[in-house]
Amino acid sequence: MTEALDLLLVAGRTALIYGVVLVLLRLIGRRQIGQTTPSDLVVLLLVSEAVQNAMLGGDETLAGGLVSMATLLLIGWVIEHLTLRFPRLERWIEGRASVVVEQGRIDRKAVRAQKISEDDLIAALRGHGIASLDEASMVVIEGNGRVSVLKRPPDPRFDPRR
Repeated sequence: MTEALDLLLVAGRTALIYGVVLVLLRLIGRRQIGQTTPSDLVVLLLVSEAVQNAMLGGDETLAGGLVSMATLLLIGWVIEHLTLRFPRLERWIEGRASVVVEQGRIDRKAVRAQKISEDDLIAALRGHGIASLDEASMVVIEGNGRVSVLKRPPDPRFDPRR
């Protein structure tokens, strides 16, 4: 009976750690656009190492590790289904799309709110083949950090054959 209780405690600690880490990562916010930087990777690796013993509570048995892993997978599955059902929860967990450029003008307030630099934004635009802000009708940073670009249509008077 105590072994089953110990495994249940591992699951409870794992669920609590998952929630705390999720909240802290959302509060820290996005610093880069659509990619994991080396410093982000180091933080994630260190966080996982730091919380390992807290999740297992000194129970480093195979069963404890499997229960912890299964709990994380179950929480991920539950959150995925809850975010499909409850859009507000999805916006909180995944983030919201934010228009950062409209009609060739940068919305500096929106860029700051996304916790990215204008240099990173310009680099992302170059990655989409945008050489100048004038070429962008709208630029949106999606909730997942990806950049969506709507290009301005070419001037109807422009004829590339000339």
